[in-house]
Amino acid sequence: MTGWSHRRDTAPTWDPPEGPIVVIAPHPDDEVLGAGGLLCRAPARVTVLAVTDGGNAYPGHVEPDVLAGRRRDEQRAALIELGVDPDRVHRLGITDGTVPAHEEEVTAAILALAPDGATVVAPWLHDHHSDHEACGRAAVRAVDRRPDLALRCWLFWAYHHTPVERLAPSGLVALELDDDTRRRKALAIDAHASQLTGPPGVAPILDRHLLGPALTSRECYVTT
Repeated sequence: MTGWSHRRDTAPTWDPPEGPIVVIAPHPDDEVLGAGGLLCRAPARVTVLAVTDGGNAYPGHVEPDVLAGRRRDEQRAALIELGVDPDRVHRLGITDGTVPAHEEEVTAAILALAPDGATVVAPWLHDHHSDHEACGRAAVRAVDRRPDLALRCWLFWAYHHTPVERLAPSGLVALELDDDTRRRKALAIDAHASQLTGPPGVAPILDRHLLGPALTSRECYVTT
């Protein structure tokens, strides 16, 4: 994390774009972990594409349909905390863990949702999780097909698993978060209780020690 910390602290400041914003969430909670500050700062202009409902987070321990329902509820609560109307979520219902087989479907959904001049905010191509990386590839294809669209890429798992050198030749920019925005982002993360506390005897997906990069005052995005 040391190299990432330096890049985060020295990244040029980025302000939220003026137009519509389409945030790609491979799983419920990703839009908060990666872009919660942006959602909080521009809530009326945000649309969230929920690619999966996250029902396979604890295979063999929680029934996927039960967990998916819980995670949809958590996602709604988190978005309300950030000021985003939860009715602005569009769900694809793809099974988590299978997104690489549905990349073209994700690309088509991005193109259908993104108004002219929108900024697409998607996972970085190297964010370690296969569903994240598949969504990143889909977003790149969408923007390639629509020159009016801009792309910024959030990251979360990369802070823990991907060498910072993978950024080259891309750059990093940082959205400054004030104390209230950071507080609301933290509360939105807390809304995803199923990921912060696993089933009995099972480690949670989001162990608290992993959350540090998501709770800083500089929310970073990869430029392509």
